[in-house]
Amino acid sequence: VVEEQTLELKETIDRLQQETAHRHQSEQRFRNLVETSNDWIWEVDENLVYTYVSPKVREVLGYEPKALLGTTLYNLMPPLEADRVAQIFATFATEQHPFTCLENTNIHHGGRIVVLETSGTPFFDQTGRFCGYRGIARDITDRKLAEAALRESETRFRQIAENIPDVFWITPSDMKQILYVSPAYEEVWGRSCASLYQSPQSLIEAVHPDDRAQILLAQKESTQQEHSQEYRIVRPDGSIRWILDRAFPVRDEAGNLLRVVGLAKDVTDRKLSEAERKQAEAETLAALAKARELSELKSRFISITSHEFRTPLTTILASTSLLKNFSHKLSPEDKEKRLHKIEVEVGNMTTLLEDVLLIGQAEAGQTPFNPLDLKLREFCQDLVEEVKFTIGATHEFDLICPYDQETVAVDEKLMRQILMNLLSNAIKYSTVGSIISLTVELDAENVIFQVQDQGIGIPEADREHLFQAFHRAKNVGTISGTGLGLSIVKNAVTLHRGTITIDSQIGVGTTFTVCLPNSIHSPY
Repeated sequence: VVEEQTLELKETIDRLQQETAHRHQSEQRFRNLVETSNDWIWEVDENLVYTYVSPKVREVLGYEPKALLGTTLYNLMPPLEADRVAQIFATFATEQHPFTCLENTNIHHGGRIVVLETSGTPFFDQTGRFCGYRGIARDITDRKLAEAALRESETRFRQIAENIPDVFWITPSDMKQILYVSPAYEEVWGRSCASLYQSPQSLIEAVHPDDRAQILLAQKESTQQEHSQEYRIVRPDGSIRWILDRAFPVRDEAGNLLRVVGLAKDVTDRKLSEAERKQAEAETLAALAKARELSELKSRFISITSHEFRTPLTTILASTSLLKNFSHKLSPEDKEKRLHKIEVEVGNMTTLLEDVLLIGQAEAGQTPFNPLDLKLREFCQDLVEEVKFTIGATHEFDLICPYDQETVAVDEKLMRQILMNLLSNAIKYSTVGSIISLTVELDAENVIFQVQDQGIGIPEADREHLFQAFHRAKNVGTISGTGLGLSIVKNAVTLHRGTITIDSQIGVGTTFTVCLPNSIHSPY
């Protein structure tokens, strides 16, 4: 029995020694792995105090591992960064879940900034109590510096590409997309860069029909070697420009085609032929005709403004004379009425002067444009109330705008000019007591305003010239007006890159629809 017990004891001791040796070997392998890892291995307790730090910390942050034991991970961070990370870890500790790719800034023992990418996982004791986190931290400072250098390089590239008169472009190797086109494209092609990104095929569509075949052939050659060609483009206004386009294939070290880059130059002046000179002469004659038209407009302006000023001035003069010579015979109500009349006529003159200044700014291309977020319903309600109080007391108004909180990015001053002029015209050219409606609609791309009246309508023959300064429809009769309002509206809509359309029937009414590109900002 003693021998059997001795044998069992010996086997137990041998087994324990083997287990101890195996555990020691596993711990040694783990330690070797941890201490030779390129990443910094760490462990913190539930209070985020370091309980283990691998030797890699010497290389990463310049500290001895023992120096960090007993300190928190916040001791190595700038104050603001420590506050930010503390808020994040407060969530981690509450939910006790793993985290990855937490970027945080630390200060090296030598004073330089080190950016770390940290991940960790919670660990628990046998009773399930949360004991802290174990994780790794990787030094990504060089990568961040490289990203910053790349951004700076891209900025320099854009500064160069966007300040040269030639059009710089980049396409992928199949040349079916536009990766980049410089702003000079809008000046040379007369089209927006955004439209080219949306529809790369429009680049070919803009080429003169007689030159398209050679363009398609040249695209294939451009993927093989440096290539240059000349071709014509037709701008949206119908004018023709000659383009010298040089394309260069870009390859990697193995010779594989990565992309194609090019530089397009407007060489119309050099290629101008005799026929094109005649066209230029014709354009010059058209410009002269336009100048004569402007001269006629100025004459009409003098005539109209003289008349529009004479009427209120006559009223003001008569009222002031009456107040001066017969004030003692007038009742307080009559005096108040006369003073109010003077005030109204001064307001009319001020409005006319402001309209003239707006037209002058528009013709000089100096109209300010400052789009800001604007609450739709609040703005429209205030505007309608103002119109009711000032000039629309004799009409009924119907505002349809179901957007209580939505905002749109528009220039508030220009938006007031658009709606105020349209509502004023609706009042002026519709009968007393009729309904004038303002309807607002929103979708993902546009904000749409509709002003509808039940007035005299606009003859079809006048609609083509309706937005020209000083033009008035033939059926306005004796209704006063300068013909400036719709010209001001058109300029304000154009500055918003929008459109305005007219739907009108004689004797039934008119609807103006203004459609502006929309950037909706939800309050939620």
